[in-house]
Amino acid sequence: MPTFLLCFALYWMGNIDHQSETIQTPGAIQVSGHCFDITTAAYLPIEAFTMSGTDKIALGHSDKDGTFFLQLPLSATSVSFASKGYHTVTLPVSFVNKPSPKAEFRLGIIMSKQDSATAQQTNQLLISNDLPSSGTVSYLVEPTGSMTSLPLLKTAHGNRVSPGGRLRIEKGRTLPQINFEGAIPGPYRIAALMDNGQVLVDKKFTVTEGLTFMEVRID
Repeated sequence: MPTFLLCFALYWMGNIDHQSETIQTPGAIQVSGHCFDITTAAYLPIEAFTMSGTDKIALGHSDKDGTFFLQLPLSATSVSFASKGYHTVTLPVSFVNKPSPKAEFRLGIIMSKQDSATAQQTNQLLISNDLPSSGTVSYLVEPTGSMTSLPLLKTAHGNRVSPGGRLRIEKGRTLPQINFEGAIPGPYRIAALMDNGQVLVDKKFTVTEGLTFMEVRID
């Protein structure tokens, strides 16, 4: 199977010097990232919110550099990003295995101006890792069942991706967040194994439409 291009994972790790600006809140996860113009790639000032019935619940604003730090409640079923002069982006959200309050996720959202067509969003699998750095870890995310034969696709950001991937995290290194942009909804498996054969995680889960948040931790 072709290796999954970790579209945003390395980008966000290299471009956000993340100093958490949020307080860990029970029943919520920490989400940081940028929204940017689909044609110019310029970071945009945004406000983020979710809905509870007909009530709009503010989640926060981006800072002067266009970076946002949000507390997203686990009760949320969608999240919206609004910027003046741009189409508001609303995406459904789901959570795998109830991420803990210390889980942190990084997100990138494209936006288009109101006088142009609405930017087509791709589904994203966002993973927060809590893995040991005392040894080398083999890390695998792959689709299961009939999805294993799915072809490559091209995301809204121009990246060609397949629906699964494999990598090694060398001793002393960490990979706190991964964003699988373009993940195709359906059943998946994630596995993390130490070099000595110890199984850290081996779990089946489902990616849904929109944003799927998952924390990989050693329980």
